[in-house]
Amino acid sequence: MSEGTAYAGIDVSKAELEVAVGEQAWRVPNDMAGIEALVDRLRERSPELVVLEATGGHETAAVAALAEAGLPVVVANPRQVRDFARATGQLAKTDRIDARVLALFAERVRPEVRPLPDEDAQALQALLASAHGVDPCIGKTLYLDMTRAELLNALQRLGSLIPDKTQIVIAGGAALILGGYVDRGTVDGDVVYSDPPLTQLRSSIVQVAREMGLSDDWLNDGVKAFGDVLPEDFEQRTDRIGSFGNLRVLLLGRIDLILSKFYGGREVDFEDLDVMRPTDAEIEFVLNQLDRIARFRPDKALKMQLYLEQGRAGTVDAPPEVEEAEIPHQRRPGDGTNRGGS
Repeated sequence: MSEGTAYAGIDVSKAELEVAVGEQAWRVPNDMAGIEALVDRLRERSPELVVLEATGGHETAAVAALAEAGLPVVVANPRQVRDFARATGQLAKTDRIDARVLALFAERVRPEVRPLPDEDAQALQALLASAHGVDPCIGKTLYLDMTRAELLNALQRLGSLIPDKTQIVIAGGAALILGGYVDRGTVDGDVVYSDPPLTQLRSSIVQVAREMGLSDDWLNDGVKAFGDVLPEDFEQRTDRIGSFGNLRVLLLGRIDLILSKFYGGREVDFEDLDVMRPTDAEIEFVLNQLDRIARFRPDKALKMQLYLEQGRAGTVDAPPEVEEAEIPHQRRPGDGTNRGGS
């Protein structure tokens, strides 16, 4: 470790936080008073990085306070830490050793500190304002992104658990990662189509999350309405990733991924488009979808058109008279399966 450079590890339990920074180790209660004392002491050390394990939400209040104080904090995947501990020969299971292993993990692995999305930052600020610490209505556990290999491992484990043949189509960032378009991680996988519905796999998805230290929503159909944005024939363009036990995994095709990224319109979407470098034919495909999209999301269609015409990613806003509207989820005629989105 460099002179003067500190890396902190915090082992979390329901009752207390065990902290290790360099040669120092101490405990504080896992309540607001203890967390405030922890923040004050860590501020004095100005650590390069603070790492905690995900522990089912017991870490949320501490993460909130550390992030609010401007300290660089990462919630590590427990499996990654266990693998690291085995590789370094430190498997003893006392709290103090666990905290020191986390500090060593911070120093050696140096996981990336990622800025919180606005909704997560707001949730953490609201959490700090709560007199009771973690509010289950707003408290959120932050997870490290899954790599491509970790996502494949999670899908393989899911396939071994589910009892019936299931087919899913993955969209969004997870599809870009699994398809090799981008080299980054993702906290979840968005399912745009599932047969049977993803809700029937919920218990198995949560079991995988518990075993692998992932978010309970590591596989989800949260943006369900996006299925209506896709052309009717999108399933004909899907790419097959493979079969994992009873789970057959397909990816949204490249041209439909490009459409979804233009529709999303976030900074990360345009970053992904920069990497994918759509061809003129693919841009023409997106333009040809605008009239259809305008029928249920005129605001989105207008933003997409303005971007395509002006070429300024993420800076084009719809005129004031165009109101934002929720997309009504419509089942396609003759389609008895569920459609989600990303």
